[in-house]
Amino acid sequence: MRILLVTAGFLPDGLGGVELSLARFCKWAQRQGHEVLVYRRFDVEAEPDYARHEAVVDGIPVVGINYRFRDATTFQHLVENPAQRAAFDEVCAGFRPDVVHVHHATCLTTEVVEASQARGVPVVFSLHDYWMGCPRGQRIRADLSYCPTIEPARCIGCYRETWPHWFPKEPDRTFDQRTFGDYQARIRETLERADALIAPSPFARRVFAREGIAAERIEVIEYGMDVDAYRGVARTPASHFRIGFLGTLLPSKGVHLLIDAFQRIGSADLSLELHGPIVPFHQDRTYGERLHAQAAGWEEQITFHGAYRPEQTPRLLAGLDALVVPSIWYETYCMVIREGFLAGVPVVASNFGAMAESIDDGTTGLLFGMGDSVDIGRKLLRLARDRELQQRLVASEKHVSTTEENGASTVAVYERAQRGRRRA
Repeated sequence: MRILLVTAGFLPDGLGGVELSLARFCKWAQRQGHEVLVYRRFDVEAEPDYARHEAVVDGIPVVGINYRFRDATTFQHLVENPAQRAAFDEVCAGFRPDVVHVHHATCLTTEVVEASQARGVPVVFSLHDYWMGCPRGQRIRADLSYCPTIEPARCIGCYRETWPHWFPKEPDRTFDQRTFGDYQARIRETLERADALIAPSPFARRVFAREGIAAERIEVIEYGMDVDAYRGVARTPASHFRIGFLGTLLPSKGVHLLIDAFQRIGSADLSLELHGPIVPFHQDRTYGERLHAQAAGWEEQITFHGAYRPEQTPRLLAGLDALVVPSIWYETYCMVIREGFLAGVPVVASNFGAMAESIDDGTTGLLFGMGDSVDIGRKLLRLARDRELQQRLVASEKHVSTTEENGASTVAVYERAQRGRRRA
């Protein structure tokens, strides 16, 4: 099977859960005899928009275009761009795929769906986050309030805050409503046109079902994990209890809550190890400064280790006694929780989104109230002082989906989509 995979970013610069899971799938698919090609968006300031790039990343062929929105004049440009469609269609025509799998149309165009189907190629669309309906992707606003539903009044205000250059300075109700309606109509049309939809968790499927997408159309396939990478990794002992965070340091990841919780505990025999890069979050570019200011005076116990490579994850987890996931957005899967499971580290996570359904509280991990730093501190102190609890959480039976399971389930969806398109 010839598989064309569409994504906003990819290795080596994109190191998020989507990129890592996609790379593992590609390697698995190649071992099974499939031919894969990744089509992605590049972000190179020194090059013009639509400049074409080709590369091979760890044996995976990659092609894509540079795009920095230099020609964007309207809000709808986020989801519709004829020039982007033409660039993709050229690649599609040359590769002649049997199936197109869209992992992210962010910074590309949803029109890859029509371009593929016009050539008789079925399209599978993965719902990795909430960009299909929320252009910020995480259903969370700049003030860190979350959005359980899509509502015009609230969404329009958020659109204006995030992309003010595409809106009149003075409020214009007609313009705003048309902008919201056009965007949401395009999103709905894209999801309805897709031959198959995939979500990484039952929770993510329920969120999209609440917005009117038929739940039976959404197949749940968990991300595949490289379980072999965790075999034989020795735990690194320490004289104190090490609490850790792994991932990108973003406001939506709730790292500020974890620091506050740690400071509330105030115990000298604990340390907080923060692993990951600090990156801009839409218009917020001061989060890193705020975190460092928050941690001032605690340098002997709180350490910002910075970015790390994916292959370092097992070793970093081996050096922790507790892994905390304090996210305040509707995580659709949360790969780091499974990494903690595989590494044999007790996991303490927010009782929110897909995180809540991935942990059996008190059995496979501990859950705390979302956004509640007092509760985070309470759970961490309990864990640090209860050796029997630590051992019980680590020893509990947990299911982690493998790359092989993910690959086989995904290809089965491709095959069904092919049969359905042929019948159509």
